[in-house]
Amino acid sequence: MEAGARYPAGGGVPQGEGPSFDRPAAAGDRNPWIGEAARLELVSRPGYAQALASYASGFLAIHTGNRLLNAVLGDRGRTVFWLFIFYLEALPRDEGGGLAAGRLIQLCTTVGLCSPGRTRALLALMQWAGYLAPASESGGDRRVKPLEIQEKMYQLQRQRWHILFASLALVAPEVAVYQEKLADLAFTRSMARLIGDRYLKGERIVAAAPALKGLLDHDCAVLLLLALYGVDHAGLPPPTIADLSRRFHVSRTHVLKVLRTAQASGLVEPPPERGVGRLSAAGRGAVAHFFAAGFCLIASCAWEAGRND
Repeated sequence: MEAGARYPAGGGVPQGEGPSFDRPAAAGDRNPWIGEAARLELVSRPGYAQALASYASGFLAIHTGNRLLNAVLGDRGRTVFWLFIFYLEALPRDEGGGLAAGRLIQLCTTVGLCSPGRTRALLALMQWAGYLAPASESGGDRRVKPLEIQEKMYQLQRQRWHILFASLALVAPEVAVYQEKLADLAFTRSMARLIGDRYLKGERIVAAAPALKGLLDHDCAVLLLLALYGVDHAGLPPPTIADLSRRFHVSRTHVLKVLRTAQASGLVEPPPERGVGRLSAAGRGAVAHFFAAGFCLIASCAWEAGRND
């Protein structure tokens, strides 16, 4: 464990100054993207289905599967791991921040995301892939093994957020301004800090779609749901099991297992013959609310980060 990192048991935020979004909002200055009402209003907007289909298309187009990463940690876990890297980079050192292997190991084990061994394995793979590199400065503490995020990782994260804001702008034009702000490192670091604080305080977007809880424990489940939502919206036939296996770099057996779990939960209709099937009405609704919760989370943090400029 490295000196300076203070993550309380139970997964709370590091001790020190609380996250800025906790301060009371002044009259007329309330974040419009926070709360269940914001999510419900977003889903009810005309064109929301098109916005979500646009996001599905864009996100899947840049997805890069990796069988080695799949073997170490599932896609939902990798998403949180990725967030923690940006979070620690954005968090001031006097609050336990600064991107370093020991601090990331401590954070991941504190919240129960993955073991120290898996954390080290993921860090090694990310360095091998060119996303991270050892930092030249250690701040004078030889116990610290600092890391630096490489431009390749910054670029991919900016691309992901750009796709999200471009899609969301189809029904919420006011978020288009955040696409330009993504070039500002101070803005994106503020967003990462706010998103990480919300996660560590216990916010989970799956709470908006409880029907998905069991399914999301399976690797590539989110990707599969996005793929099915996209073809359903476009009126296209479902992809084959072989197509999904190749696209997401998982075995056909695994794809079939995820589909059977989704069918048992009533999220996917069983196909008339062998195949994938389509999202049920319940499945489309769960997917819509799950991603609406994610859109609202990112938009609310962008709103706060923009106000702090």
